[in-house]
Amino acid sequence: MLIRLLTFQPGAPGEVIDQYLRQGMLQGLADERALRYVFAGRTEAQAGARAVLSIWGDGTSAERLAAVLPFERHESVAQPVVEIATAAVALTFEAAEEPVILRIFRGQAKAADSALYLEAVRDGTLADVAAGQGPLALFLGMLDTEHFITASAWSDWRRIEAATGGNIRQPIATRHSDLLIEGTAEHFEIVPNSRLAAADVAPLRLSTDAVPPA
Repeated sequence: MLIRLLTFQPGAPGEVIDQYLRQGMLQGLADERALRYVFAGRTEAQAGARAVLSIWGDGTSAERLAAVLPFERHESVAQPVVEIATAAVALTFEAAEEPVILRIFRGQAKAADSALYLEAVRDGTLADVAAGQGPLALFLGMLDTEHFITASAWSDWRRIEAATGGNIRQPIATRHSDLLIEGTAEHFEIVPNSRLAAADVAPLRLSTDAVPPA
């Protein structure tokens, strides 16, 4: 399973780029047979950066996904950056809530503790969800032996505060920091009305999939 994160700056007014994101980009992704999940977010409605997180099944070409895809090339998409990581943890959960926040955490684990960190994230997420305060989905991918990216979808800030120890004023907080060298977090509002049609891939296909560390 591959994690793909596309981030870009809007090259047009916010309503224009969000319309293209919904009608062009997400529909283009919906035609991809290997796509499993997709979330689209923005840091601010008008001038804020956009992010499109997509999760891909086995057999997907990482080389192809590392490039900007044809339906992502548009005058309203400026400075696109694509990041690809192999999933070490992939968890989604049954929930009635809709995702409203996309959290992207980039970090570097201590080399001797990387496997322990993966285990702590997986077990901690499962415990948070059991306690009613976890994410709707969490995907952690390794960029190399130490660096990783974690993408998670949340229904509200209260759950993020409970699970990470952070808040709106201190959003970069995270647990298990003793196992990390460094880390930083970004938060995106899920773009309104960005759910794909029911016949297509839904933003959250409800299941549980735990991928053990390699």
